[in-house]
Amino acid sequence: MKQTASLSFFSELAFGFVILLYTLANFLLILELPSNLIIGLAVLLATSLIILNTLYKGDFYSNFIEKKADLVLLISLPLIFLFFNQNFESEFLSFTLVSSLSYLAIFNMRNSYFLLLIFRCIFYIVLLGVLLGIIEYYFFESSYFNDTVEYYPYSASGRKISFSGFMYNYNSVTYLVICYMALLSFQNSDIKDYILPIVILFLMFSKLLILFLLLIVLIKFFKGKARIALSFFAIISYLILSNVVIVEEGTYPYPSMYFREILTSYMSWDLVLSLHGWLKQQGLQELLVGASNFIEFENKYSYQPHSSLISFGLMGGIFFLFLFVGNLIIVSLRILNQIDISDAPILYAAFLAFLIELINWDFYDSFYFWIVFFICCKNLVKIKSNNN
Repeated sequence: MKQTASLSFFSELAFGFVILLYTLANFLLILELPSNLIIGLAVLLATSLIILNTLYKGDFYSNFIEKKADLVLLISLPLIFLFFNQNFESEFLSFTLVSSLSYLAIFNMRNSYFLLLIFRCIFYIVLLGVLLGIIEYYFFESSYFNDTVEYYPYSASGRKISFSGFMYNYNSVTYLVICYMALLSFQNSDIKDYILPIVILFLMFSKLLILFLLLIVLIKFFKGKARIALSFFAIISYLILSNVVIVEEGTYPYPSMYFREILTSYMSWDLVLSLHGWLKQQGLQELLVGASNFIEFENKYSYQPHSSLISFGLMGGIFFLFLFVGNLIIVSLRILNQIDISDAPILYAAFLAFLIELINWDFYDSFYFWIVFFICCKNLVKIKSNNN
């Protein structure tokens, strides 16, 4: 018994080590090659320890096959395609490792306090980077911790200032903070614990923040069909407004990187397809005609498709995309139908926001998405077990 507990501790420790390294790899101050090498070794170590721990406890088949068949299928699909299609693109391998490792670790974890501790450390590192970005912007002329984007389509002044700190951009900060808030929600934390994360989110001026906060309100204060209808309207509005820009005629550079195509005009206002929407459009066309794979698309357009689902299709083919999305929908519907999401509105608002963001952003291989997703799944499995 003592050996089992010790082995579980080391598997959790290895998982936390990987999360920290994976996050640090996004920080601008760490060299790319060494961080990738260290992460690869850490993932192999953590995966080995967690699988060994699972097999040692003797409940592999009962817990991982019978009770959680849908989740096993969800992370087994990329492994199957890796074997048959020999798809060894780094993004596909990263997705496989991160999703599998997150699944194994969370369903073996004795409690989620350890996970919250890891993300609290990450949050304070992110907070430090944001503070450095603010200080740098107002008192120095350098731009190590802040970014300025000219002709930004969603800013009235045409300029976007983001205090991304150590992270790749303000969206990366937003996702990590939302995941941290979801974990706080899972632990039934006090309201004061959310104040600082919310302040950081508002400093990011991220569009996802609006959807996230709106979903919290809708989940908390509405029920039944009203909740579903309003949430659906909020999600559709977010997807549309994230990919098109409503701008006054003659006040923006056209055509340019951020303003790609005028869709329609009304009086003195134009509805313009933005860079992000244009990339999704091109990615969908390439996917439907089978003209290129993920790497070829990136080389051709100098960008990724800006959509995890389109990227999945370019990596594994449209058949894999249908299998993955279909299974993802089945698991998600079971979570939403069989758990009273009003009990944890922040957790499930993060869950829904991340699901929608799979359409809007390439973060399929990011720990924060899979952690929130599998914590919701674990909650569902726990309720089922108690009912049985």
